[in-house]
Amino acid sequence: MLRKILLGILLMPVAGLRAQTVYVLQPDTVKAAGLRILPFRSAGSGDAELLLEPVDANNDLPLFSGGNDMPLARYQYLVLQVRHENLYSVIFHLRFYAKGDPDVPRLTARIGINPKLETNLIFPLSYLDAQHVFLPRFPRQLKGTVSGHRIGADEVEKITLSLEPFSSNDFAPVVMLGRCYLTRQLPEPLPGPGYYYVDSLGQWNEKQWPKKLSGIDEAKIKLSGLEKEFSLSAYPSSWSIYGGWKEMKFDRTGFFHTHFDGTRWWLVDPEGYAFLSIGMDCVNKEMATVYTGNEDLFRWVPDLSSGADEAVSMFRDKVMVNFLKANLIRCWGKEYPAKWSELTRNMLKTWRFNTIGNWSDLVFARTAGIPYVIPMIGFPTTVRKVFRDFPDVFDTLFVTEARRFASQLQPYRDDPWMIGYFLANEPEWAFGNNNIALEMLAGDTLLVSRKALADWLREKYQGSVTEWNRQWNSQFRSFDEVKTVILRRAPSVEAEKDLWEFSGVMVERLIGMVSEETKKADPHHLNLGLRYAWISSDLCYRAAKYFDVFSINGYRYPDPPPTDEISRRSGKPVLIGEFHFGATDRGLPATGIVGVAGQEDRGRAYSYYMEQGFARPEIVGIHYFQWLDQPITGRFDGENYNIGFLDVTFQPYRSL
Repeated sequence: MLRKILLGILLMPVAGLRAQTVYVLQPDTVKAAGLRILPFRSAGSGDAELLLEPVDANNDLPLFSGGNDMPLARYQYLVLQVRHENLYSVIFHLRFYAKGDPDVPRLTARIGINPKLETNLIFPLSYLDAQHVFLPRFPRQLKGTVSGHRIGADEVEKITLSLEPFSSNDFAPVVMLGRCYLTRQLPEPLPGPGYYYVDSLGQWNEKQWPKKLSGIDEAKIKLSGLEKEFSLSAYPSSWSIYGGWKEMKFDRTGFFHTHFDGTRWWLVDPEGYAFLSIGMDCVNKEMATVYTGNEDLFRWVPDLSSGADEAVSMFRDKVMVNFLKANLIRCWGKEYPAKWSELTRNMLKTWRFNTIGNWSDLVFARTAGIPYVIPMIGFPTTVRKVFRDFPDVFDTLFVTEARRFASQLQPYRDDPWMIGYFLANEPEWAFGNNNIALEMLAGDTLLVSRKALADWLREKYQGSVTEWNRQWNSQFRSFDEVKTVILRRAPSVEAEKDLWEFSGVMVERLIGMVSEETKKADPHHLNLGLRYAWISSDLCYRAAKYFDVFSINGYRYPDPPPTDEISRRSGKPVLIGEFHFGATDRGLPATGIVGVAGQEDRGRAYSYYMEQGFARPEIVGIHYFQWLDQPITGRFDGENYNIGFLDVTFQPYRSL
């Protein structure tokens, strides 16, 4: 049970090895924040919890405030004890406001919490530096992200909490909030929930939905039926062996390439036929969830002691359990890899997918007789970072790393079934309108890129420190001071502009050097770009000349995001690397990034998105994310979305 809430405005340090500062909420504060306190009777020990419900979407509850009285610098973690009984996951927003700017949060953390499961919501205060987008996983906690800009512990004026999703008609999350405190150490594990959260098939145990399987015997019957249903598959006779359109022919090169016919862009298959890439991401058997720290949630798990069970693995320092794979092994035995491959290939062709998308099983992809793309692994980096995952691109190590990175393409260079490669996925430096050079000046003083900035400024201002200081409203004595200065804010508008321009220089070096090396290693296949999460700034267009296709992930409803400007500014065709639609009417509590009401709506939304997207002359590919649902207790990073074409028991969602 959550511990009792004491009412009043108090700062209550708790003595002992786990020294804490506990913050307690006042009812008037709650009501003024767009929430209401609901009466309820707690079961069990009789301890009370504060039961909160948002009044509207603008709910924003002050948790801590006080400026200089806030002892954030003395602690490592902010912890909230929470629970909710909704049938969908709830996202908790922690907003951190800086002194002198009470209206706009400097940094926001978003953390998901599963239904009906008491959870310690944990935010590591080290993440206030905004150098990472994704938070670490803690037991029971779902995916956590950080957005915004760095804020020092001494700069924080207040911290607030808000809840989503909220809709007066569909979603009004009721949340039980217990102790809220700062601590130097991670909290002790919570007691077990008293029931199994996950059944023996990996399904949400408590919830019932149409066609939920009762056990492994029923799973065997269902899989046998699918094998018969999808025993054969072939593309229509009007399609080439690669899935191209035989009615339109261009130059035949033996590999995939791009073509603009004066009206629209096309991909062209190795035989010269027009090709539009209809792709499925994550075509694999991977559906692992974190077992370590969540041991008391599962009714059954595969043998963890033998080390031989293929459904058990390690990710970083955590044991992972893959219920999808465990189900296939129990149904098919040692034949499961071959049976999975045959059934999956037949499903993809029957459903008219002509591309195996990113993060798929590459052994399967190279033998399936379906064109495929690959994600390159281990993007070049350096020991010291400019900002988030942006490497020190002027360090000589980056040049060496770029060559090493490109060498992984060698085994694929002569494969006509491969369309191309993605250099990376959703780089964290592009999450937000970030002036990368300014971020660099707020951090590490030993970066080689600082020296490059000093040289660039010296050339721009023709060696005149006086003119530079006039434009920057600064008092530097030499350009070399840029190597060591710490700046958290640009001192003038011109300084901001200069740093934006040098950010572009760094991005061009980042992408250009890597792309030149990949083209040397593999001149035959298409450079599909970086799969930006969205166009967060003009920096995303810098160095687009090195791409053959500009890729972007397109989470939007009902149409794809605007792509005509992307093609116009980049001069390239566009490929949407990810999109999806999820719902909460079956066995998972989260819709993913774009939600709809139910499974039938998922099918309608999918069809509409694809039709509208391919009607655009610049779009040459749209790939759906992803083949399988995600596990109820979350994958490695905590995502647990109903976004698959198939569920954890390998049963298709027929509406799709």
